[in-house]
Amino acid sequence: MIHRRLRRVSTQTVAEPRRHGAWTLFFFLSDTFHHLGVLLIVFVLLVIVYQIAGRLIRASTFDTVELTSYLLIWITFACLPKAHREGRHIRVDLIYARLSKRTQYALDIFSGLISIMLSAIVVWQGILICEECVQAGDATLILHTPMIFINIALPVGMLLFGIASAEKIVSRSIEYRQNDK
Repeated sequence: MIHRRLRRVSTQTVAEPRRHGAWTLFFFLSDTFHHLGVLLIVFVLLVIVYQIAGRLIRASTFDTVELTSYLLIWITFACLPKAHREGRHIRVDLIYARLSKRTQYALDIFSGLISIMLSAIVVWQGILICEECVQAGDATLILHTPMIFINIALPVGMLLFGIASAEKIVSRSIEYRQNDK
């Protein structure tokens, strides 16, 4: 318990809005989705072990490539919101670090707004793709899994990403107001 608190504090880079109401639900969904992504990573590792063992005994493992690629899609969109929220994604801030604090706040809010707009477009298009999959009855070629189970990761993950971007805007605004005084 103490380790989790220390880790949470050490990875936190911005002020966090109070954890109540809708934010609590969002944090719970984001964390749960992230845990699903971690579980899927473990499953991908097991599939890789299965494929290696299958090659050693000369068994057919043709379905593993398709399974792994679809799991990687889920892993990407499942882990994206929490990684964005905690600032654990790849950052290139050579110029950003040299800017004034006020400019950094302005850029953070601007990039958050762009992220929200991007995620709204991707959620909208992802929902359209999911509707088409359901209407057409699309399924994967080898595993015959309905495509809706794979494509639903896109709108769900990007919706949580958009909410994480909004939370980051609120956090940076709170931090700016606290440091401005």
